[in-house]
Amino acid sequence: MADKPIYMQLSEQLIQYINKNLKAGDYLPSERKIAEQYQISRTTVRLALKQLEDLGYIVARPGKGSMVTDHYQRAINIGSMYSFTEHMKQLGRVPKTDIIDKRLIPVTKALQAILPVGDDEQVVYLYRQRLADGIPMMIEETYLPERLFPGFIDKALDKRSMYDVLREDYQTVVKQAEEEIVATLVTEKAARFLDIAPGSPVLEITRKTYSSKNDVIEYTKSIARADKFSYRMVHVNRN
Repeated sequence: MADKPIYMQLSEQLIQYINKNLKAGDYLPSERKIAEQYQISRTTVRLALKQLEDLGYIVARPGKGSMVTDHYQRAINIGSMYSFTEHMKQLGRVPKTDIIDKRLIPVTKALQAILPVGDDEQVVYLYRQRLADGIPMMIEETYLPERLFPGFIDKALDKRSMYDVLREDYQTVVKQAEEEIVATLVTEKAARFLDIAPGSPVLEITRKTYSSKNDVIEYTKSIARADKFSYRMVHVNRN
């Protein structure tokens, strides 16, 4: 801790204070009070508060001070999600899936580079809107090898989790998934289904899922609202 700049040490202490003592809409003590309490300069306090604002914990209100936001109380850690449906249930929210498009499509060279499909095989294509408590959260484009899951296109995926269908109907269990998450701007088409303005910031997640037999069984590209999701990691120093 001693190697960190003082303002970073202060920002970490203020985050702990916010998490333990404050809720959205509350205000942090004034710059002067924070400086007096921690016996540091107000310049250092301003740097710490700027970092908290950049991280989304507070927002500056001219003439009033630093107000705690609800972003980190509402934001869902997308890195912890295995199944959207199950994760929303664990959070006490009501999940809903709307099927926008569902059909069999011919395989492409791009899909063959990812999925175990032959030249003449078909791929299950799903385009879904995912909601929680009636609020659009993300959209997903999913591709599955039809050969591995015959009849999958007829399953009621608006009522059952896709992974439940794979496990219960096809005895296929997910072993691991590789994901890549990048920040981008939403397209006009995706914005309509997410109920946000075109060009808004979003998280783009690509997932490649492996079965217990080490087969690639799913490729999904998701677009998630940046105001509803965050990505958090915990690093442990084992030295």
